[in-house]
Amino acid sequence: MAKVFDVTVDCKPGLHYMVNIDERLKELKVLVDAGSYFTINRARQYGKTTTLRMFSRYLDDYHINTGYMVSFYSNRKKQVGVRTITVGNKTLIEAVI
Repeated sequence: MAKVFDVTVDCKPGLHYMVNIDERLKELKVLVDAGSYFTINRARQYGKTTTLRMFSRYLDDYHINTGYMVSFYSNRKKQVGVRTITVGNKTLIEAVI
């Protein structure tokens, strides 16, 4: 199957055209290594969900299986509340406000 542009869900490298975010992921890892928090504050279609899903792979190094995230209501499709997102054996608890 040929790759396609996706504007509806998180991107998957084998299925969708993507920009290379390796440098962004390295910057996030430096913050996590230092015990810091980070935010991704961008408009829709910037790659926030894709970045977080790809970053979850780095958490394997720390044997961390649960993370927490606050999202600001900016997408009409999202509903205010708390939801759990599972990626493999990782759990992300998201509070949408």
